[in-house]
Amino acid sequence: MAIITDALLGAAEMMKRVSRMPDYPYVLTEFPVGNLNAEELRARAKGLIPEVVRLLTQNRPQD
Repeated sequence: MAIITDALLGAAEMMKRVSRMPDYPYVLTEFPVGNLNAEELRARAKGLIPEVVRLLTQNRPQD
């Protein structure tokens, strides 16, 4: 699972195809990220938690 910015959506989709991993999950966040201060970045990350948890826990193989 990866977290990518919406500016890199096209590149992420291309990498899924060329890597032959069409179901590789990722979470999108708004671009830019690099100019956020610590508080803004923390708030952004907290907003992504539900989707990250969903992707990490869905369709898990049976043990």
